[in-house]
Amino acid sequence: MDRDYEIFEKLPNASVRFLIRVHGTRHVPGILEARGKETTNECFAKNIRTGEIVGRVNADPRLVCRK
Repeated sequence: MDRDYEIFEKLPNASVRFLIRVHGTRHVPGILEARGKETTNECFAKNIRTGEIVGRVNADPRLVCRK
């Protein structure tokens, strides 16, 4: 079953701007990568149902948790 995701951009003033809603997990990486090339701001994808962050680009490496 495909999930729905929302893509956001975190602006320099720490506000978050909604960019697009995506249906299907397979589309998320490509959209994040493309947006990451257009901006230096952090962008992330969030599962609409669970709120889980499933991907990030341009994030400060000191703030990203590693498993």
